[in-house]
Amino acid sequence: MKKFIIMILLMGMHSVASASLQSIGSYKSVSDSSFSLTTNSVVGESNAKKDVKNFLGIATLDGVSGGAVKGFVELDIGQKFSFDWVFSSEWTAWEFGDFYDDFAFVNLKFGTTNVFRILAEASDPSSHERHFEWLATEDGILEYGIGVMHLGAKIQDSSLTISNLNPVPLPTAAWFFLTGLLVLAGFKQKRSAI
Repeated sequence: MKKFIIMILLMGMHSVASASLQSIGSYKSVSDSSFSLTTNSVVGESNAKKDVKNFLGIATLDGVSGGAVKGFVELDIGQKFSFDWVFSSEWTAWEFGDFYDDFAFVNLKFGTTNVFRILAEASDPSSHERHFEWLATEDGILEYGIGVMHLGAKIQDSSLTISNLNPVPLPTAAWFFLTGLLVLAGFKQKRSAI
């Protein structure tokens, strides 16, 4: 019976795994395993650069406005954190004499290691669909942020779609719930043995 309950709990946790992601800006779930971020040129729906910087805890970030998601995963030494991504931008033309090179990025914090990497830029059409991978050099908690930014005027949108996020983050509440049920099951067995 206990194995059956644990199996049901684990299956249920898969469906709520994306609940541990926090977002700022225009975010939507595309499916159970993918989501999309948009710079969103609609007035009042985009977030200023300073809001995205504060949300992710990044000291410097180029751009005017955008959106991001962040999450946490526990990694063992040698374990990979990875995802597939597709970047698209409507903003690849000159306007008012300026080229606004919107971009997508990933930010990783792992112990004392900080990694900030540009995934794609609107001016580079060869970099609009790829796989990102990072290897843990020790055991610990990885805090990751993935985002997309306008580099100039908020006239055209750029978007970033993330899929196959691995490992899938589990909500803290799910871990507490599972731990509590296991403790209760152990307590019941111990009590019935008396």
